Amino acid sequence: MNLETGNPTLRFGHRIAAASTAIAVAAMMALPAAAPAQEQGGTFIKAIENEPATLDYLFGKDFGALTVSTNIYNTLMQLDYDFQPHPELAESWEISDDGLVYTFQMRQDIQWHDGTPFTAHDVEFSFREMTCQSHNRAKTWCPRVESFSTDGDHTFIITMKEPFAPLLTILSDYNSGTLVRPKHVFEGAVDKDNPQLLAPVVGTGPFKFSKWVQGSHIELVRNENYFKEGLPYLDRVVIQFLPDEAGRLAALESGDIDMLHSYILPYERVKQFQSDPRFQIIEHGNEATGTNENLLMNHDNEYLQHKAVRQAIAHALNKHDIAEAAMFGASKAAHAHIHSGVKWVYFPEYDHPYDPDMANAMLDEAGFPRDEDGNRFSLRLYWAFGRAFEGRAAEVVRSNLRDVGINVEIQSYDRPSFIENVFTKRDFDMAHQLFTTSPDPTLSVVHRYKSTNVGMAFANAAGWVNEDYDHLTDIEVSITDVAERAAVWKQIQEILMDELPGYPLFGMPNMQLVRSGFEDVITGPIGYNGMLDMAYQVQ
Repeated sequence: MNLETGNPTLRFGHRIAAASTAIAVAAMMALPAAAPAQEQGGTFIKAIENEPATLDYLFGKDFGALTVSTNIYNTLMQLDYDFQPHPELAESWEISDDGLVYTFQMRQDIQWHDGTPFTAHDVEFSFREMTCQSHNRAKTWCPRVESFSTDGDHTFIITMKEPFAPLLTILSDYNSGTLVRPKHVFEGAVDKDNPQLLAPVVGTGPFKFSKWVQGSHIELVRNENYFKEGLPYLDRVVIQFLPDEAGRLAALESGDIDMLHSYILPYERVKQFQSDPRFQIIEHGNEATGTNENLLMNHDNEYLQHKAVRQAIAHALNKHDIAEAAMFGASKAAHAHIHSGVKWVYFPEYDHPYDPDMANAMLDEAGFPRDEDGNRFSLRLYWAFGRAFEGRAAEVVRSNLRDVGINVEIQSYDRPSFIENVFTKRDFDMAHQLFTTSPDPTLSVVHRYKSTNVGMAFANAAGWVNEDYDHLTDIEVSITDVAERAAVWKQIQEILMDELPGYPLFGMPNMQLVRSGFEDVITGPIGYNGMLDMAYQVQ
């Protein structure tokens, strides 16, 4: 270790039961190959907004760690732009007639970075002992698994307790914690203090860990034994920590970094960058994340514990103005807890329209009249450094709520402190937080508000308990007919918008800013954290 200081998988009209016995999904489904005649070499530098606490996303608390992990480890499959799975570590798979048994055949030409052969036993151990024990999304699907098993060194089997519509999508989505890790490294040492989580030197991915210069950057180098022949093209990937927006822009302008991802892109300058030949705006790559900015509300607060107050706040917010101020016209207001791009399960009809008069009346009726100065009560609003758009949104929220007699004190924190205050300690009133909503809502929405997930990172900061929500999210995943499943999700979203453990404000635009001279930086729908194995520098 070198540590230096300084959509559902089942598409419309398809069902698991329609699969014939042992439907084989073979390697001929491979993703389109990179353009020919690319040359190896070059360094690509990605900026992220905060230094990660670890280099592994196993515990699901740090997206900076995810940026690193996705280039060190692989998933069994990967999604294309239609959210269909294609081979990765698994070269083929079969689904039994009853939809309960999934049998995966592993590639036999893969080695871990230390030269140890990769086997199905690594997958079994990784899912059973790591993902299902430690990842914050594991509760969404692991309890539905009857068993993980192997049949020899190259066959991995998942047996489900009941049909489970999103399973293949889960296995293809690294956000779900399904990056495969080495058994020989982690067996008997799966905990957050394992040094391998600080320096994951053993993966199967296109790049190997080289060094972590604390306070500056993480360096990854080319895996010369990568199982995808000829890849990766790049020699190095550097993850640069730049929490200050002005510093990121200066680094980009000077050529010190090569990419700003969608969450930290300076949207006020998009048109300028589009006309500047030194840069390219890539308008794809976030299809499978479908991210909304949300206003979280702590139901333990003496005022926010009242549903009428939460709904009044929703009516008091001009989401059009919030989106305009935050994103400079690049985004639109969000009207559901699912991003508008996930059309099969998008139901905007339960939103609370902007109506300050109604908000005032609801607050009066709830028993919180204005005092002689026109004030009702005060609330704290938190946001995390690194995403300036959240700070801009917070200012509009404060202005809107001042109009209905609610005083708002804005406080900003570094990302680790924000996570601790909002999700662990739950010492907050309101908070800005981005949440993904796709490629399948089971993966990215359900756990956010489960009553069992209070105190977990990025989950149920509201402390909200709703038996109907828990029940409906338990049953929806066994429904393999898309229309029937969507009908249940319509009920779920009606409950969320009525109870408001959080309130969706605006959707994140699908844009990445990359320096000209690099190609194939974004090659899939999972987003800016995706693997860089096909990226290359134009010679």
